[in-house]
Amino acid sequence: MRKIILIIIFLLLFISGFVAGKFAGNIPLVQLDYKMTLGDISNFLIAIFIAIVIPLSINSWLDDKRKLKDFLMDEVGNCVKALSVVRDTFDECYKKGKFKKEDRKNILLYFRRLDISIDSLINQIEMLFKNKGGKVREEIKNTYIKYWKKTTGGALMSDGFKVDYDFVSDHYKNYFEFEIALKRAVHKINNF
Repeated sequence: MRKIILIIIFLLLFISGFVAGKFAGNIPLVQLDYKMTLGDISNFLIAIFIAIVIPLSINSWLDDKRKLKDFLMDEVGNCVKALSVVRDTFDECYKKGKFKKEDRKNILLYFRRLDISIDSLINQIEMLFKNKGGKVREEIKNTYIKYWKKTTGGALMSDGFKVDYDFVSDHYKNYFEFEIALKRAVHKINNF
């Protein structure tokens, strides 16, 4: 639709230029040289081509690239949301002073959801930015694995586990390290 409007505008400008040229040719003070060579016509057509076609194609290419980056930003946002659910669950358990079997199941379920979101993000980065995205993928993957191991490994799986101050502060350290890695990925993706 946008291209059609631009073509119509171009045609109107061309016709109005033609009419203005005819009008200017009828004024006795202005004398025009009506001798045109094939080179003049080809230069005119090439100038029109460069002025119209190239900006349109570059603009659509840039728009497509921006849409892909926006899609990846949404993927990162989904990961941060899934990550914050885990943090909020630990915060609630710490405030209550209890950690039930149900809480453990929920945490593992939230991590499963986060696994899927992270895998999706890593796969999207790999598909869209194979060469440039290697370091970003590795950073996300490594910080996530570290966060997952520190959070779910060890004491969390035991029956007598309590969410105490030491666990929460260690969790926050790992949580924010992973969240910062995701946010850093956003900036790196924007620079691709």
